[in-house]
Amino acid sequence: MSSYRTAALVTLAVLSACKGAETPRAGAPATLDATDTSSAMVPTPETHLFDLADSTQVWLVTGREARSSTGGTCLEQGIQLRKGPLKIPVPLLYTSTMPEVVNGQLVAKLSKDCVSGATYSIDPKTGQPSLMAPAGR
Repeated sequence: MSSYRTAALVTLAVLSACKGAETPRAGAPATLDATDTSSAMVPTPETHLFDLADSTQVWLVTGREARSSTGGTCLEQGIQLRKGPLKIPVPLLYTSTMPEVVNGQLVAKLSKDCVSGATYSIDPKTGQPSLMAPAGR
């Protein structure tokens, strides 16, 4: 398990360091604004992070490139749970930090514009996130 965590941390660090974004080609969908990549889906390698006690696998999947208030960019990735043939996406929760198990619960921090915010617990059976702690402001 520690080798998975180490590999995931290295992958996350490398992906976070990537700052360049390709300009969309001519004929891109009208809904994609070429000057604003903050909400564009960015294809990223899927990364298996770790397994939960019930054998559910936790993965980081396709995400989005976001832009901070200072103009820097980061990668905010989606979370997916896998058990056997089932792939359960965690809806509307993008993160720029590693999800982790805290007191037996899978938790992740919501990321928006390269800032980690509220903490959510994730139901390993449904993928449904539930607010645990609002963002400290």
